[in-house]
Amino acid sequence: MQCVWSIKAPEGQVVKIKITDMDLEYNVECKHDFLKLFEGGGTDASLVHIYCNNPQEEPIQDRFREVKSRGRYITLYFYTDRSIERRGFRLEYSFAGQEDGQFINNLPFCCFIRTIKANYTVH
Repeated sequence: MQCVWSIKAPEGQVVKIKITDMDLEYNVECKHDFLKLFEGGGTDASLVHIYCNNPQEEPIQDRFREVKSRGRYITLYFYTDRSIERRGFRLEYSFAGQEDGQFINNLPFCCFIRTIKANYTVH
């Protein structure tokens, strides 16, 4: 299963993402379940980070727990192979002024995405 979300800040502002919880199926190559964060309006934009429960990043490194875009857009791409059920991830976003770095329009948006085990057989 794949999900893509693009977040667009109002004119003159940037996007701030804060990962508040993450529990995904771990694989050393981030192949099973992962969340990719892109700087821009699509998955062809610059990749900022891949979150995939790497034990070396538990808890998530502070520099990637909160990410602030340089422009108006951030895109999130979530992939799960649906083989092992885990808690998933939870994040919050807000908008900030580009010039002063102060966060305004602190929106009460967050989402919790849970990975679920699929009931299918692969042949």
